[in-house]
Amino acid sequence: MSRAKCRATLVVNNQARGNLQSEHGLAIWIEAYGHRLLFDTAAGEAVIENAIKLNIDLSQVDFIVLSHGHYDHTGGLSRVLKIATSAKVVLHPDAVTPKYGISTHGKVREIGMPTQARGAIAGLDEERIIWATGRILIGEHIGVATDIPRKTSFEDTGGNFYLDPEGFRKDPIADDLSLFIDTPHGLVVFVGCSHAGLINILNYLRSFTDRVHAIMGGFHLINADNERLKESLGSLEELSPQIIIPCHCTGKRAVTILRQSLGDRVKPCLAGMEYHF
Repeated sequence: MSRAKCRATLVVNNQARGNLQSEHGLAIWIEAYGHRLLFDTAAGEAVIENAIKLNIDLSQVDFIVLSHGHYDHTGGLSRVLKIATSAKVVLHPDAVTPKYGISTHGKVREIGMPTQARGAIAGLDEERIIWATGRILIGEHIGVATDIPRKTSFEDTGGNFYLDPEGFRKDPIADDLSLFIDTPHGLVVFVGCSHAGLINILNYLRSFTDRVHAIMGGFHLINADNERLKESLGSLEELSPQIIIPCHCTGKRAVTILRQSLGDRVKPCLAGMEYHF
């Protein structure tokens, strides 16, 4: 595969085209530099069913990259690993810790990695797990970034996330991880939910390269107030990526605002769509 070629297929998203299954989750199949990667595994069975319909052979996965330890990104992992018997799993150590969401009405919900997924990771040979911290390369021109410095004043994790069901310990979601691919046009960046803040992530990665060419994934602007949307949009205009693919947790209102301001650079995001960078 030539250096210029990077192809991504959206396997699972909240919205889908044709006969594909939609699901509150995210899974992206990526081919670049001779490697095949699965970025997240969505919440359940949709990743397997949709991959079959899209003629994607999950047994050929080289790396399964997990953006963070929430169920809607890791729920399909145990199923995928039964097929991808030689794939390496890339994740931050904190991805396997218990995680909880607490509503404004006090309702507690366990939202971490499902038991089956944690068990599947625990059952892997040590050489098949890459515990990622900081910024590391997992292949030629392919890397992941975690422990993103939280520098912006307008970004937060995007919700009421905790490390305990009592709500005493806020979850900073330190395991938030992004995948980046270095192409001749600039970086192509894949994000799961951008809990570290989309602009924090892009600014951190931009410090290592000339420019960001494309962004794809969940921006977690679904609950963003007007100030955050305004600041995020201004920063994106300054960063000037040529391709923006907002999926999953970005939110309809945020997508509408992005399209109004950034035009055709903002692409539709439906499971089953294929993108070339």
